[in-house]
Amino acid sequence: MRQIALAPTARPPVEFHGELMVAVDGQDPDDQTGGRCHDIAIYHVENGDLAVVIAYRTTAAGESEHCTVEMAQNADDVDEILSLYDPKSMVVLTDDSSQRRLAEHVVRHYDLAVNDVLSRLQEIASSDSTPSQPR
Repeated sequence: MRQIALAPTARPPVEFHGELMVAVDGQDPDDQTGGRCHDIAIYHVENGDLAVVIAYRTTAAGESEHCTVEMAQNADDVDEILSLYDPKSMVVLTDDSSQRRLAEHVVRHYDLAVNDVLSRLQEIASSDSTPSQPR
């Protein structure tokens, strides 16, 4: 395991020994999110915990990038952390309908990234619990 240093927004740095388990780039290839996306990463921490990183990236005027880091004890906790996060919280929205559609696209792409992360975690857990085949 290696030393990992994460820099959540407006919080002290989070440092631990661990390994990257899953990383999902939330960038929309069709750019229906107007240059906005959420990247999600899960790290396995030396003490057995899981570090959940949600990074909001944006090129939109008036918006700032934001990074959230939360610690989880298991995959259910990861699911809860990802479910409680509001993907629209950093998006600057007005009341017009194009902005509402934009927000829907941001949420849809966040949900796709979450599903990808949870699916990969499940695959990892399944492969770790599969008994080794005799040689």
